Amino acid sequence: MNRYPVFCGFYIDVGVGEYVKLGNKFKKRCEELDIPHDISTPQSLIDFMDIRKKKSVNERNWICRFKPFFILEMLDKYDCPVLYTDTDNHINRKPPASIFDIKHIGIDRQYGGRGGTAHVDASATTIYFNNTDLVRNFLTRWGKKCKAGTINKSDHLFFKKTIVGFRLSGQDIIQYFSHPLVSLRDEDDPYIRHYQLRDQQNILNNK
Repeated sequence: MNRYPVFCGFYIDVGVGEYVKLGNKFKKRCEELDIPHDISTPQSLIDFMDIRKKKSVNERNWICRFKPFFILEMLDKYDCPVLYTDTDNHINRKPPASIFDIKHIGIDRQYGGRGGTAHVDASATTIYFNNTDLVRNFLTRWGKKCKAGTINKSDHLFFKKTIVGFRLSGQDIIQYFSHPLVSLRDEDDPYIRHYQLRDQQNILNNK
C-alpha cells in the first residue's frame, strides 16, 4: 500500500473568481479532516507568471499550465505521493487510503459533458501522482508542452496529449480510481466535489 498522499494545490489572486478565499477554505477543510496538505501561492508560481507572452495565452490558462512544475516541486519537497487538486474544490469526506493504491498516476474520467475526450477520457482537476521516475518523466514532458504551446488552451489539453504520447510509446501509466474521487455531480457520490467558476460562491456561502 502506498503512503497517503499530501493534498497539494496553488492559488493566486488574478481578479477572476475568489481563489484566495477558496484556497484558504480548502486548507481549513484539510485540517478538519486531518489530511496532510500544502495549499499555497509559491514563489515559483509568481516567477512562472513573469515568463508568459502576454499576447498568446490568457492569464487564467497560463496559471493552469503551472501544474506540472508545481507537482514536481511537491514531489521533491515531500518525497512521497501527492494528490494535485484545484483549490476551487470541496472535500465531501476524506478519501480512504485504498483508493490511492495506484502504481503511477491516478485519474477520474471526464464528467459534465465537457469536450476533449477525443484525446483521452480524463479529468485534470484532481490527479494522483506516485513518486516514481516514470511519473517525473511524465511531468517533465507535460511541462514542456505547457511552456511551448502557444494556442490559448489550459493544461488539460497538454495533459491528455502527454498521456497519448506515453501510450504510443507503449507506456500506459494511467489508472482510473476505483470510485469517483472528484466530480461535478453530487449523484456520483464523489469524495471531492468540483465547482466551476459560476458555482464558486456556493462553496463560500454553503460549505
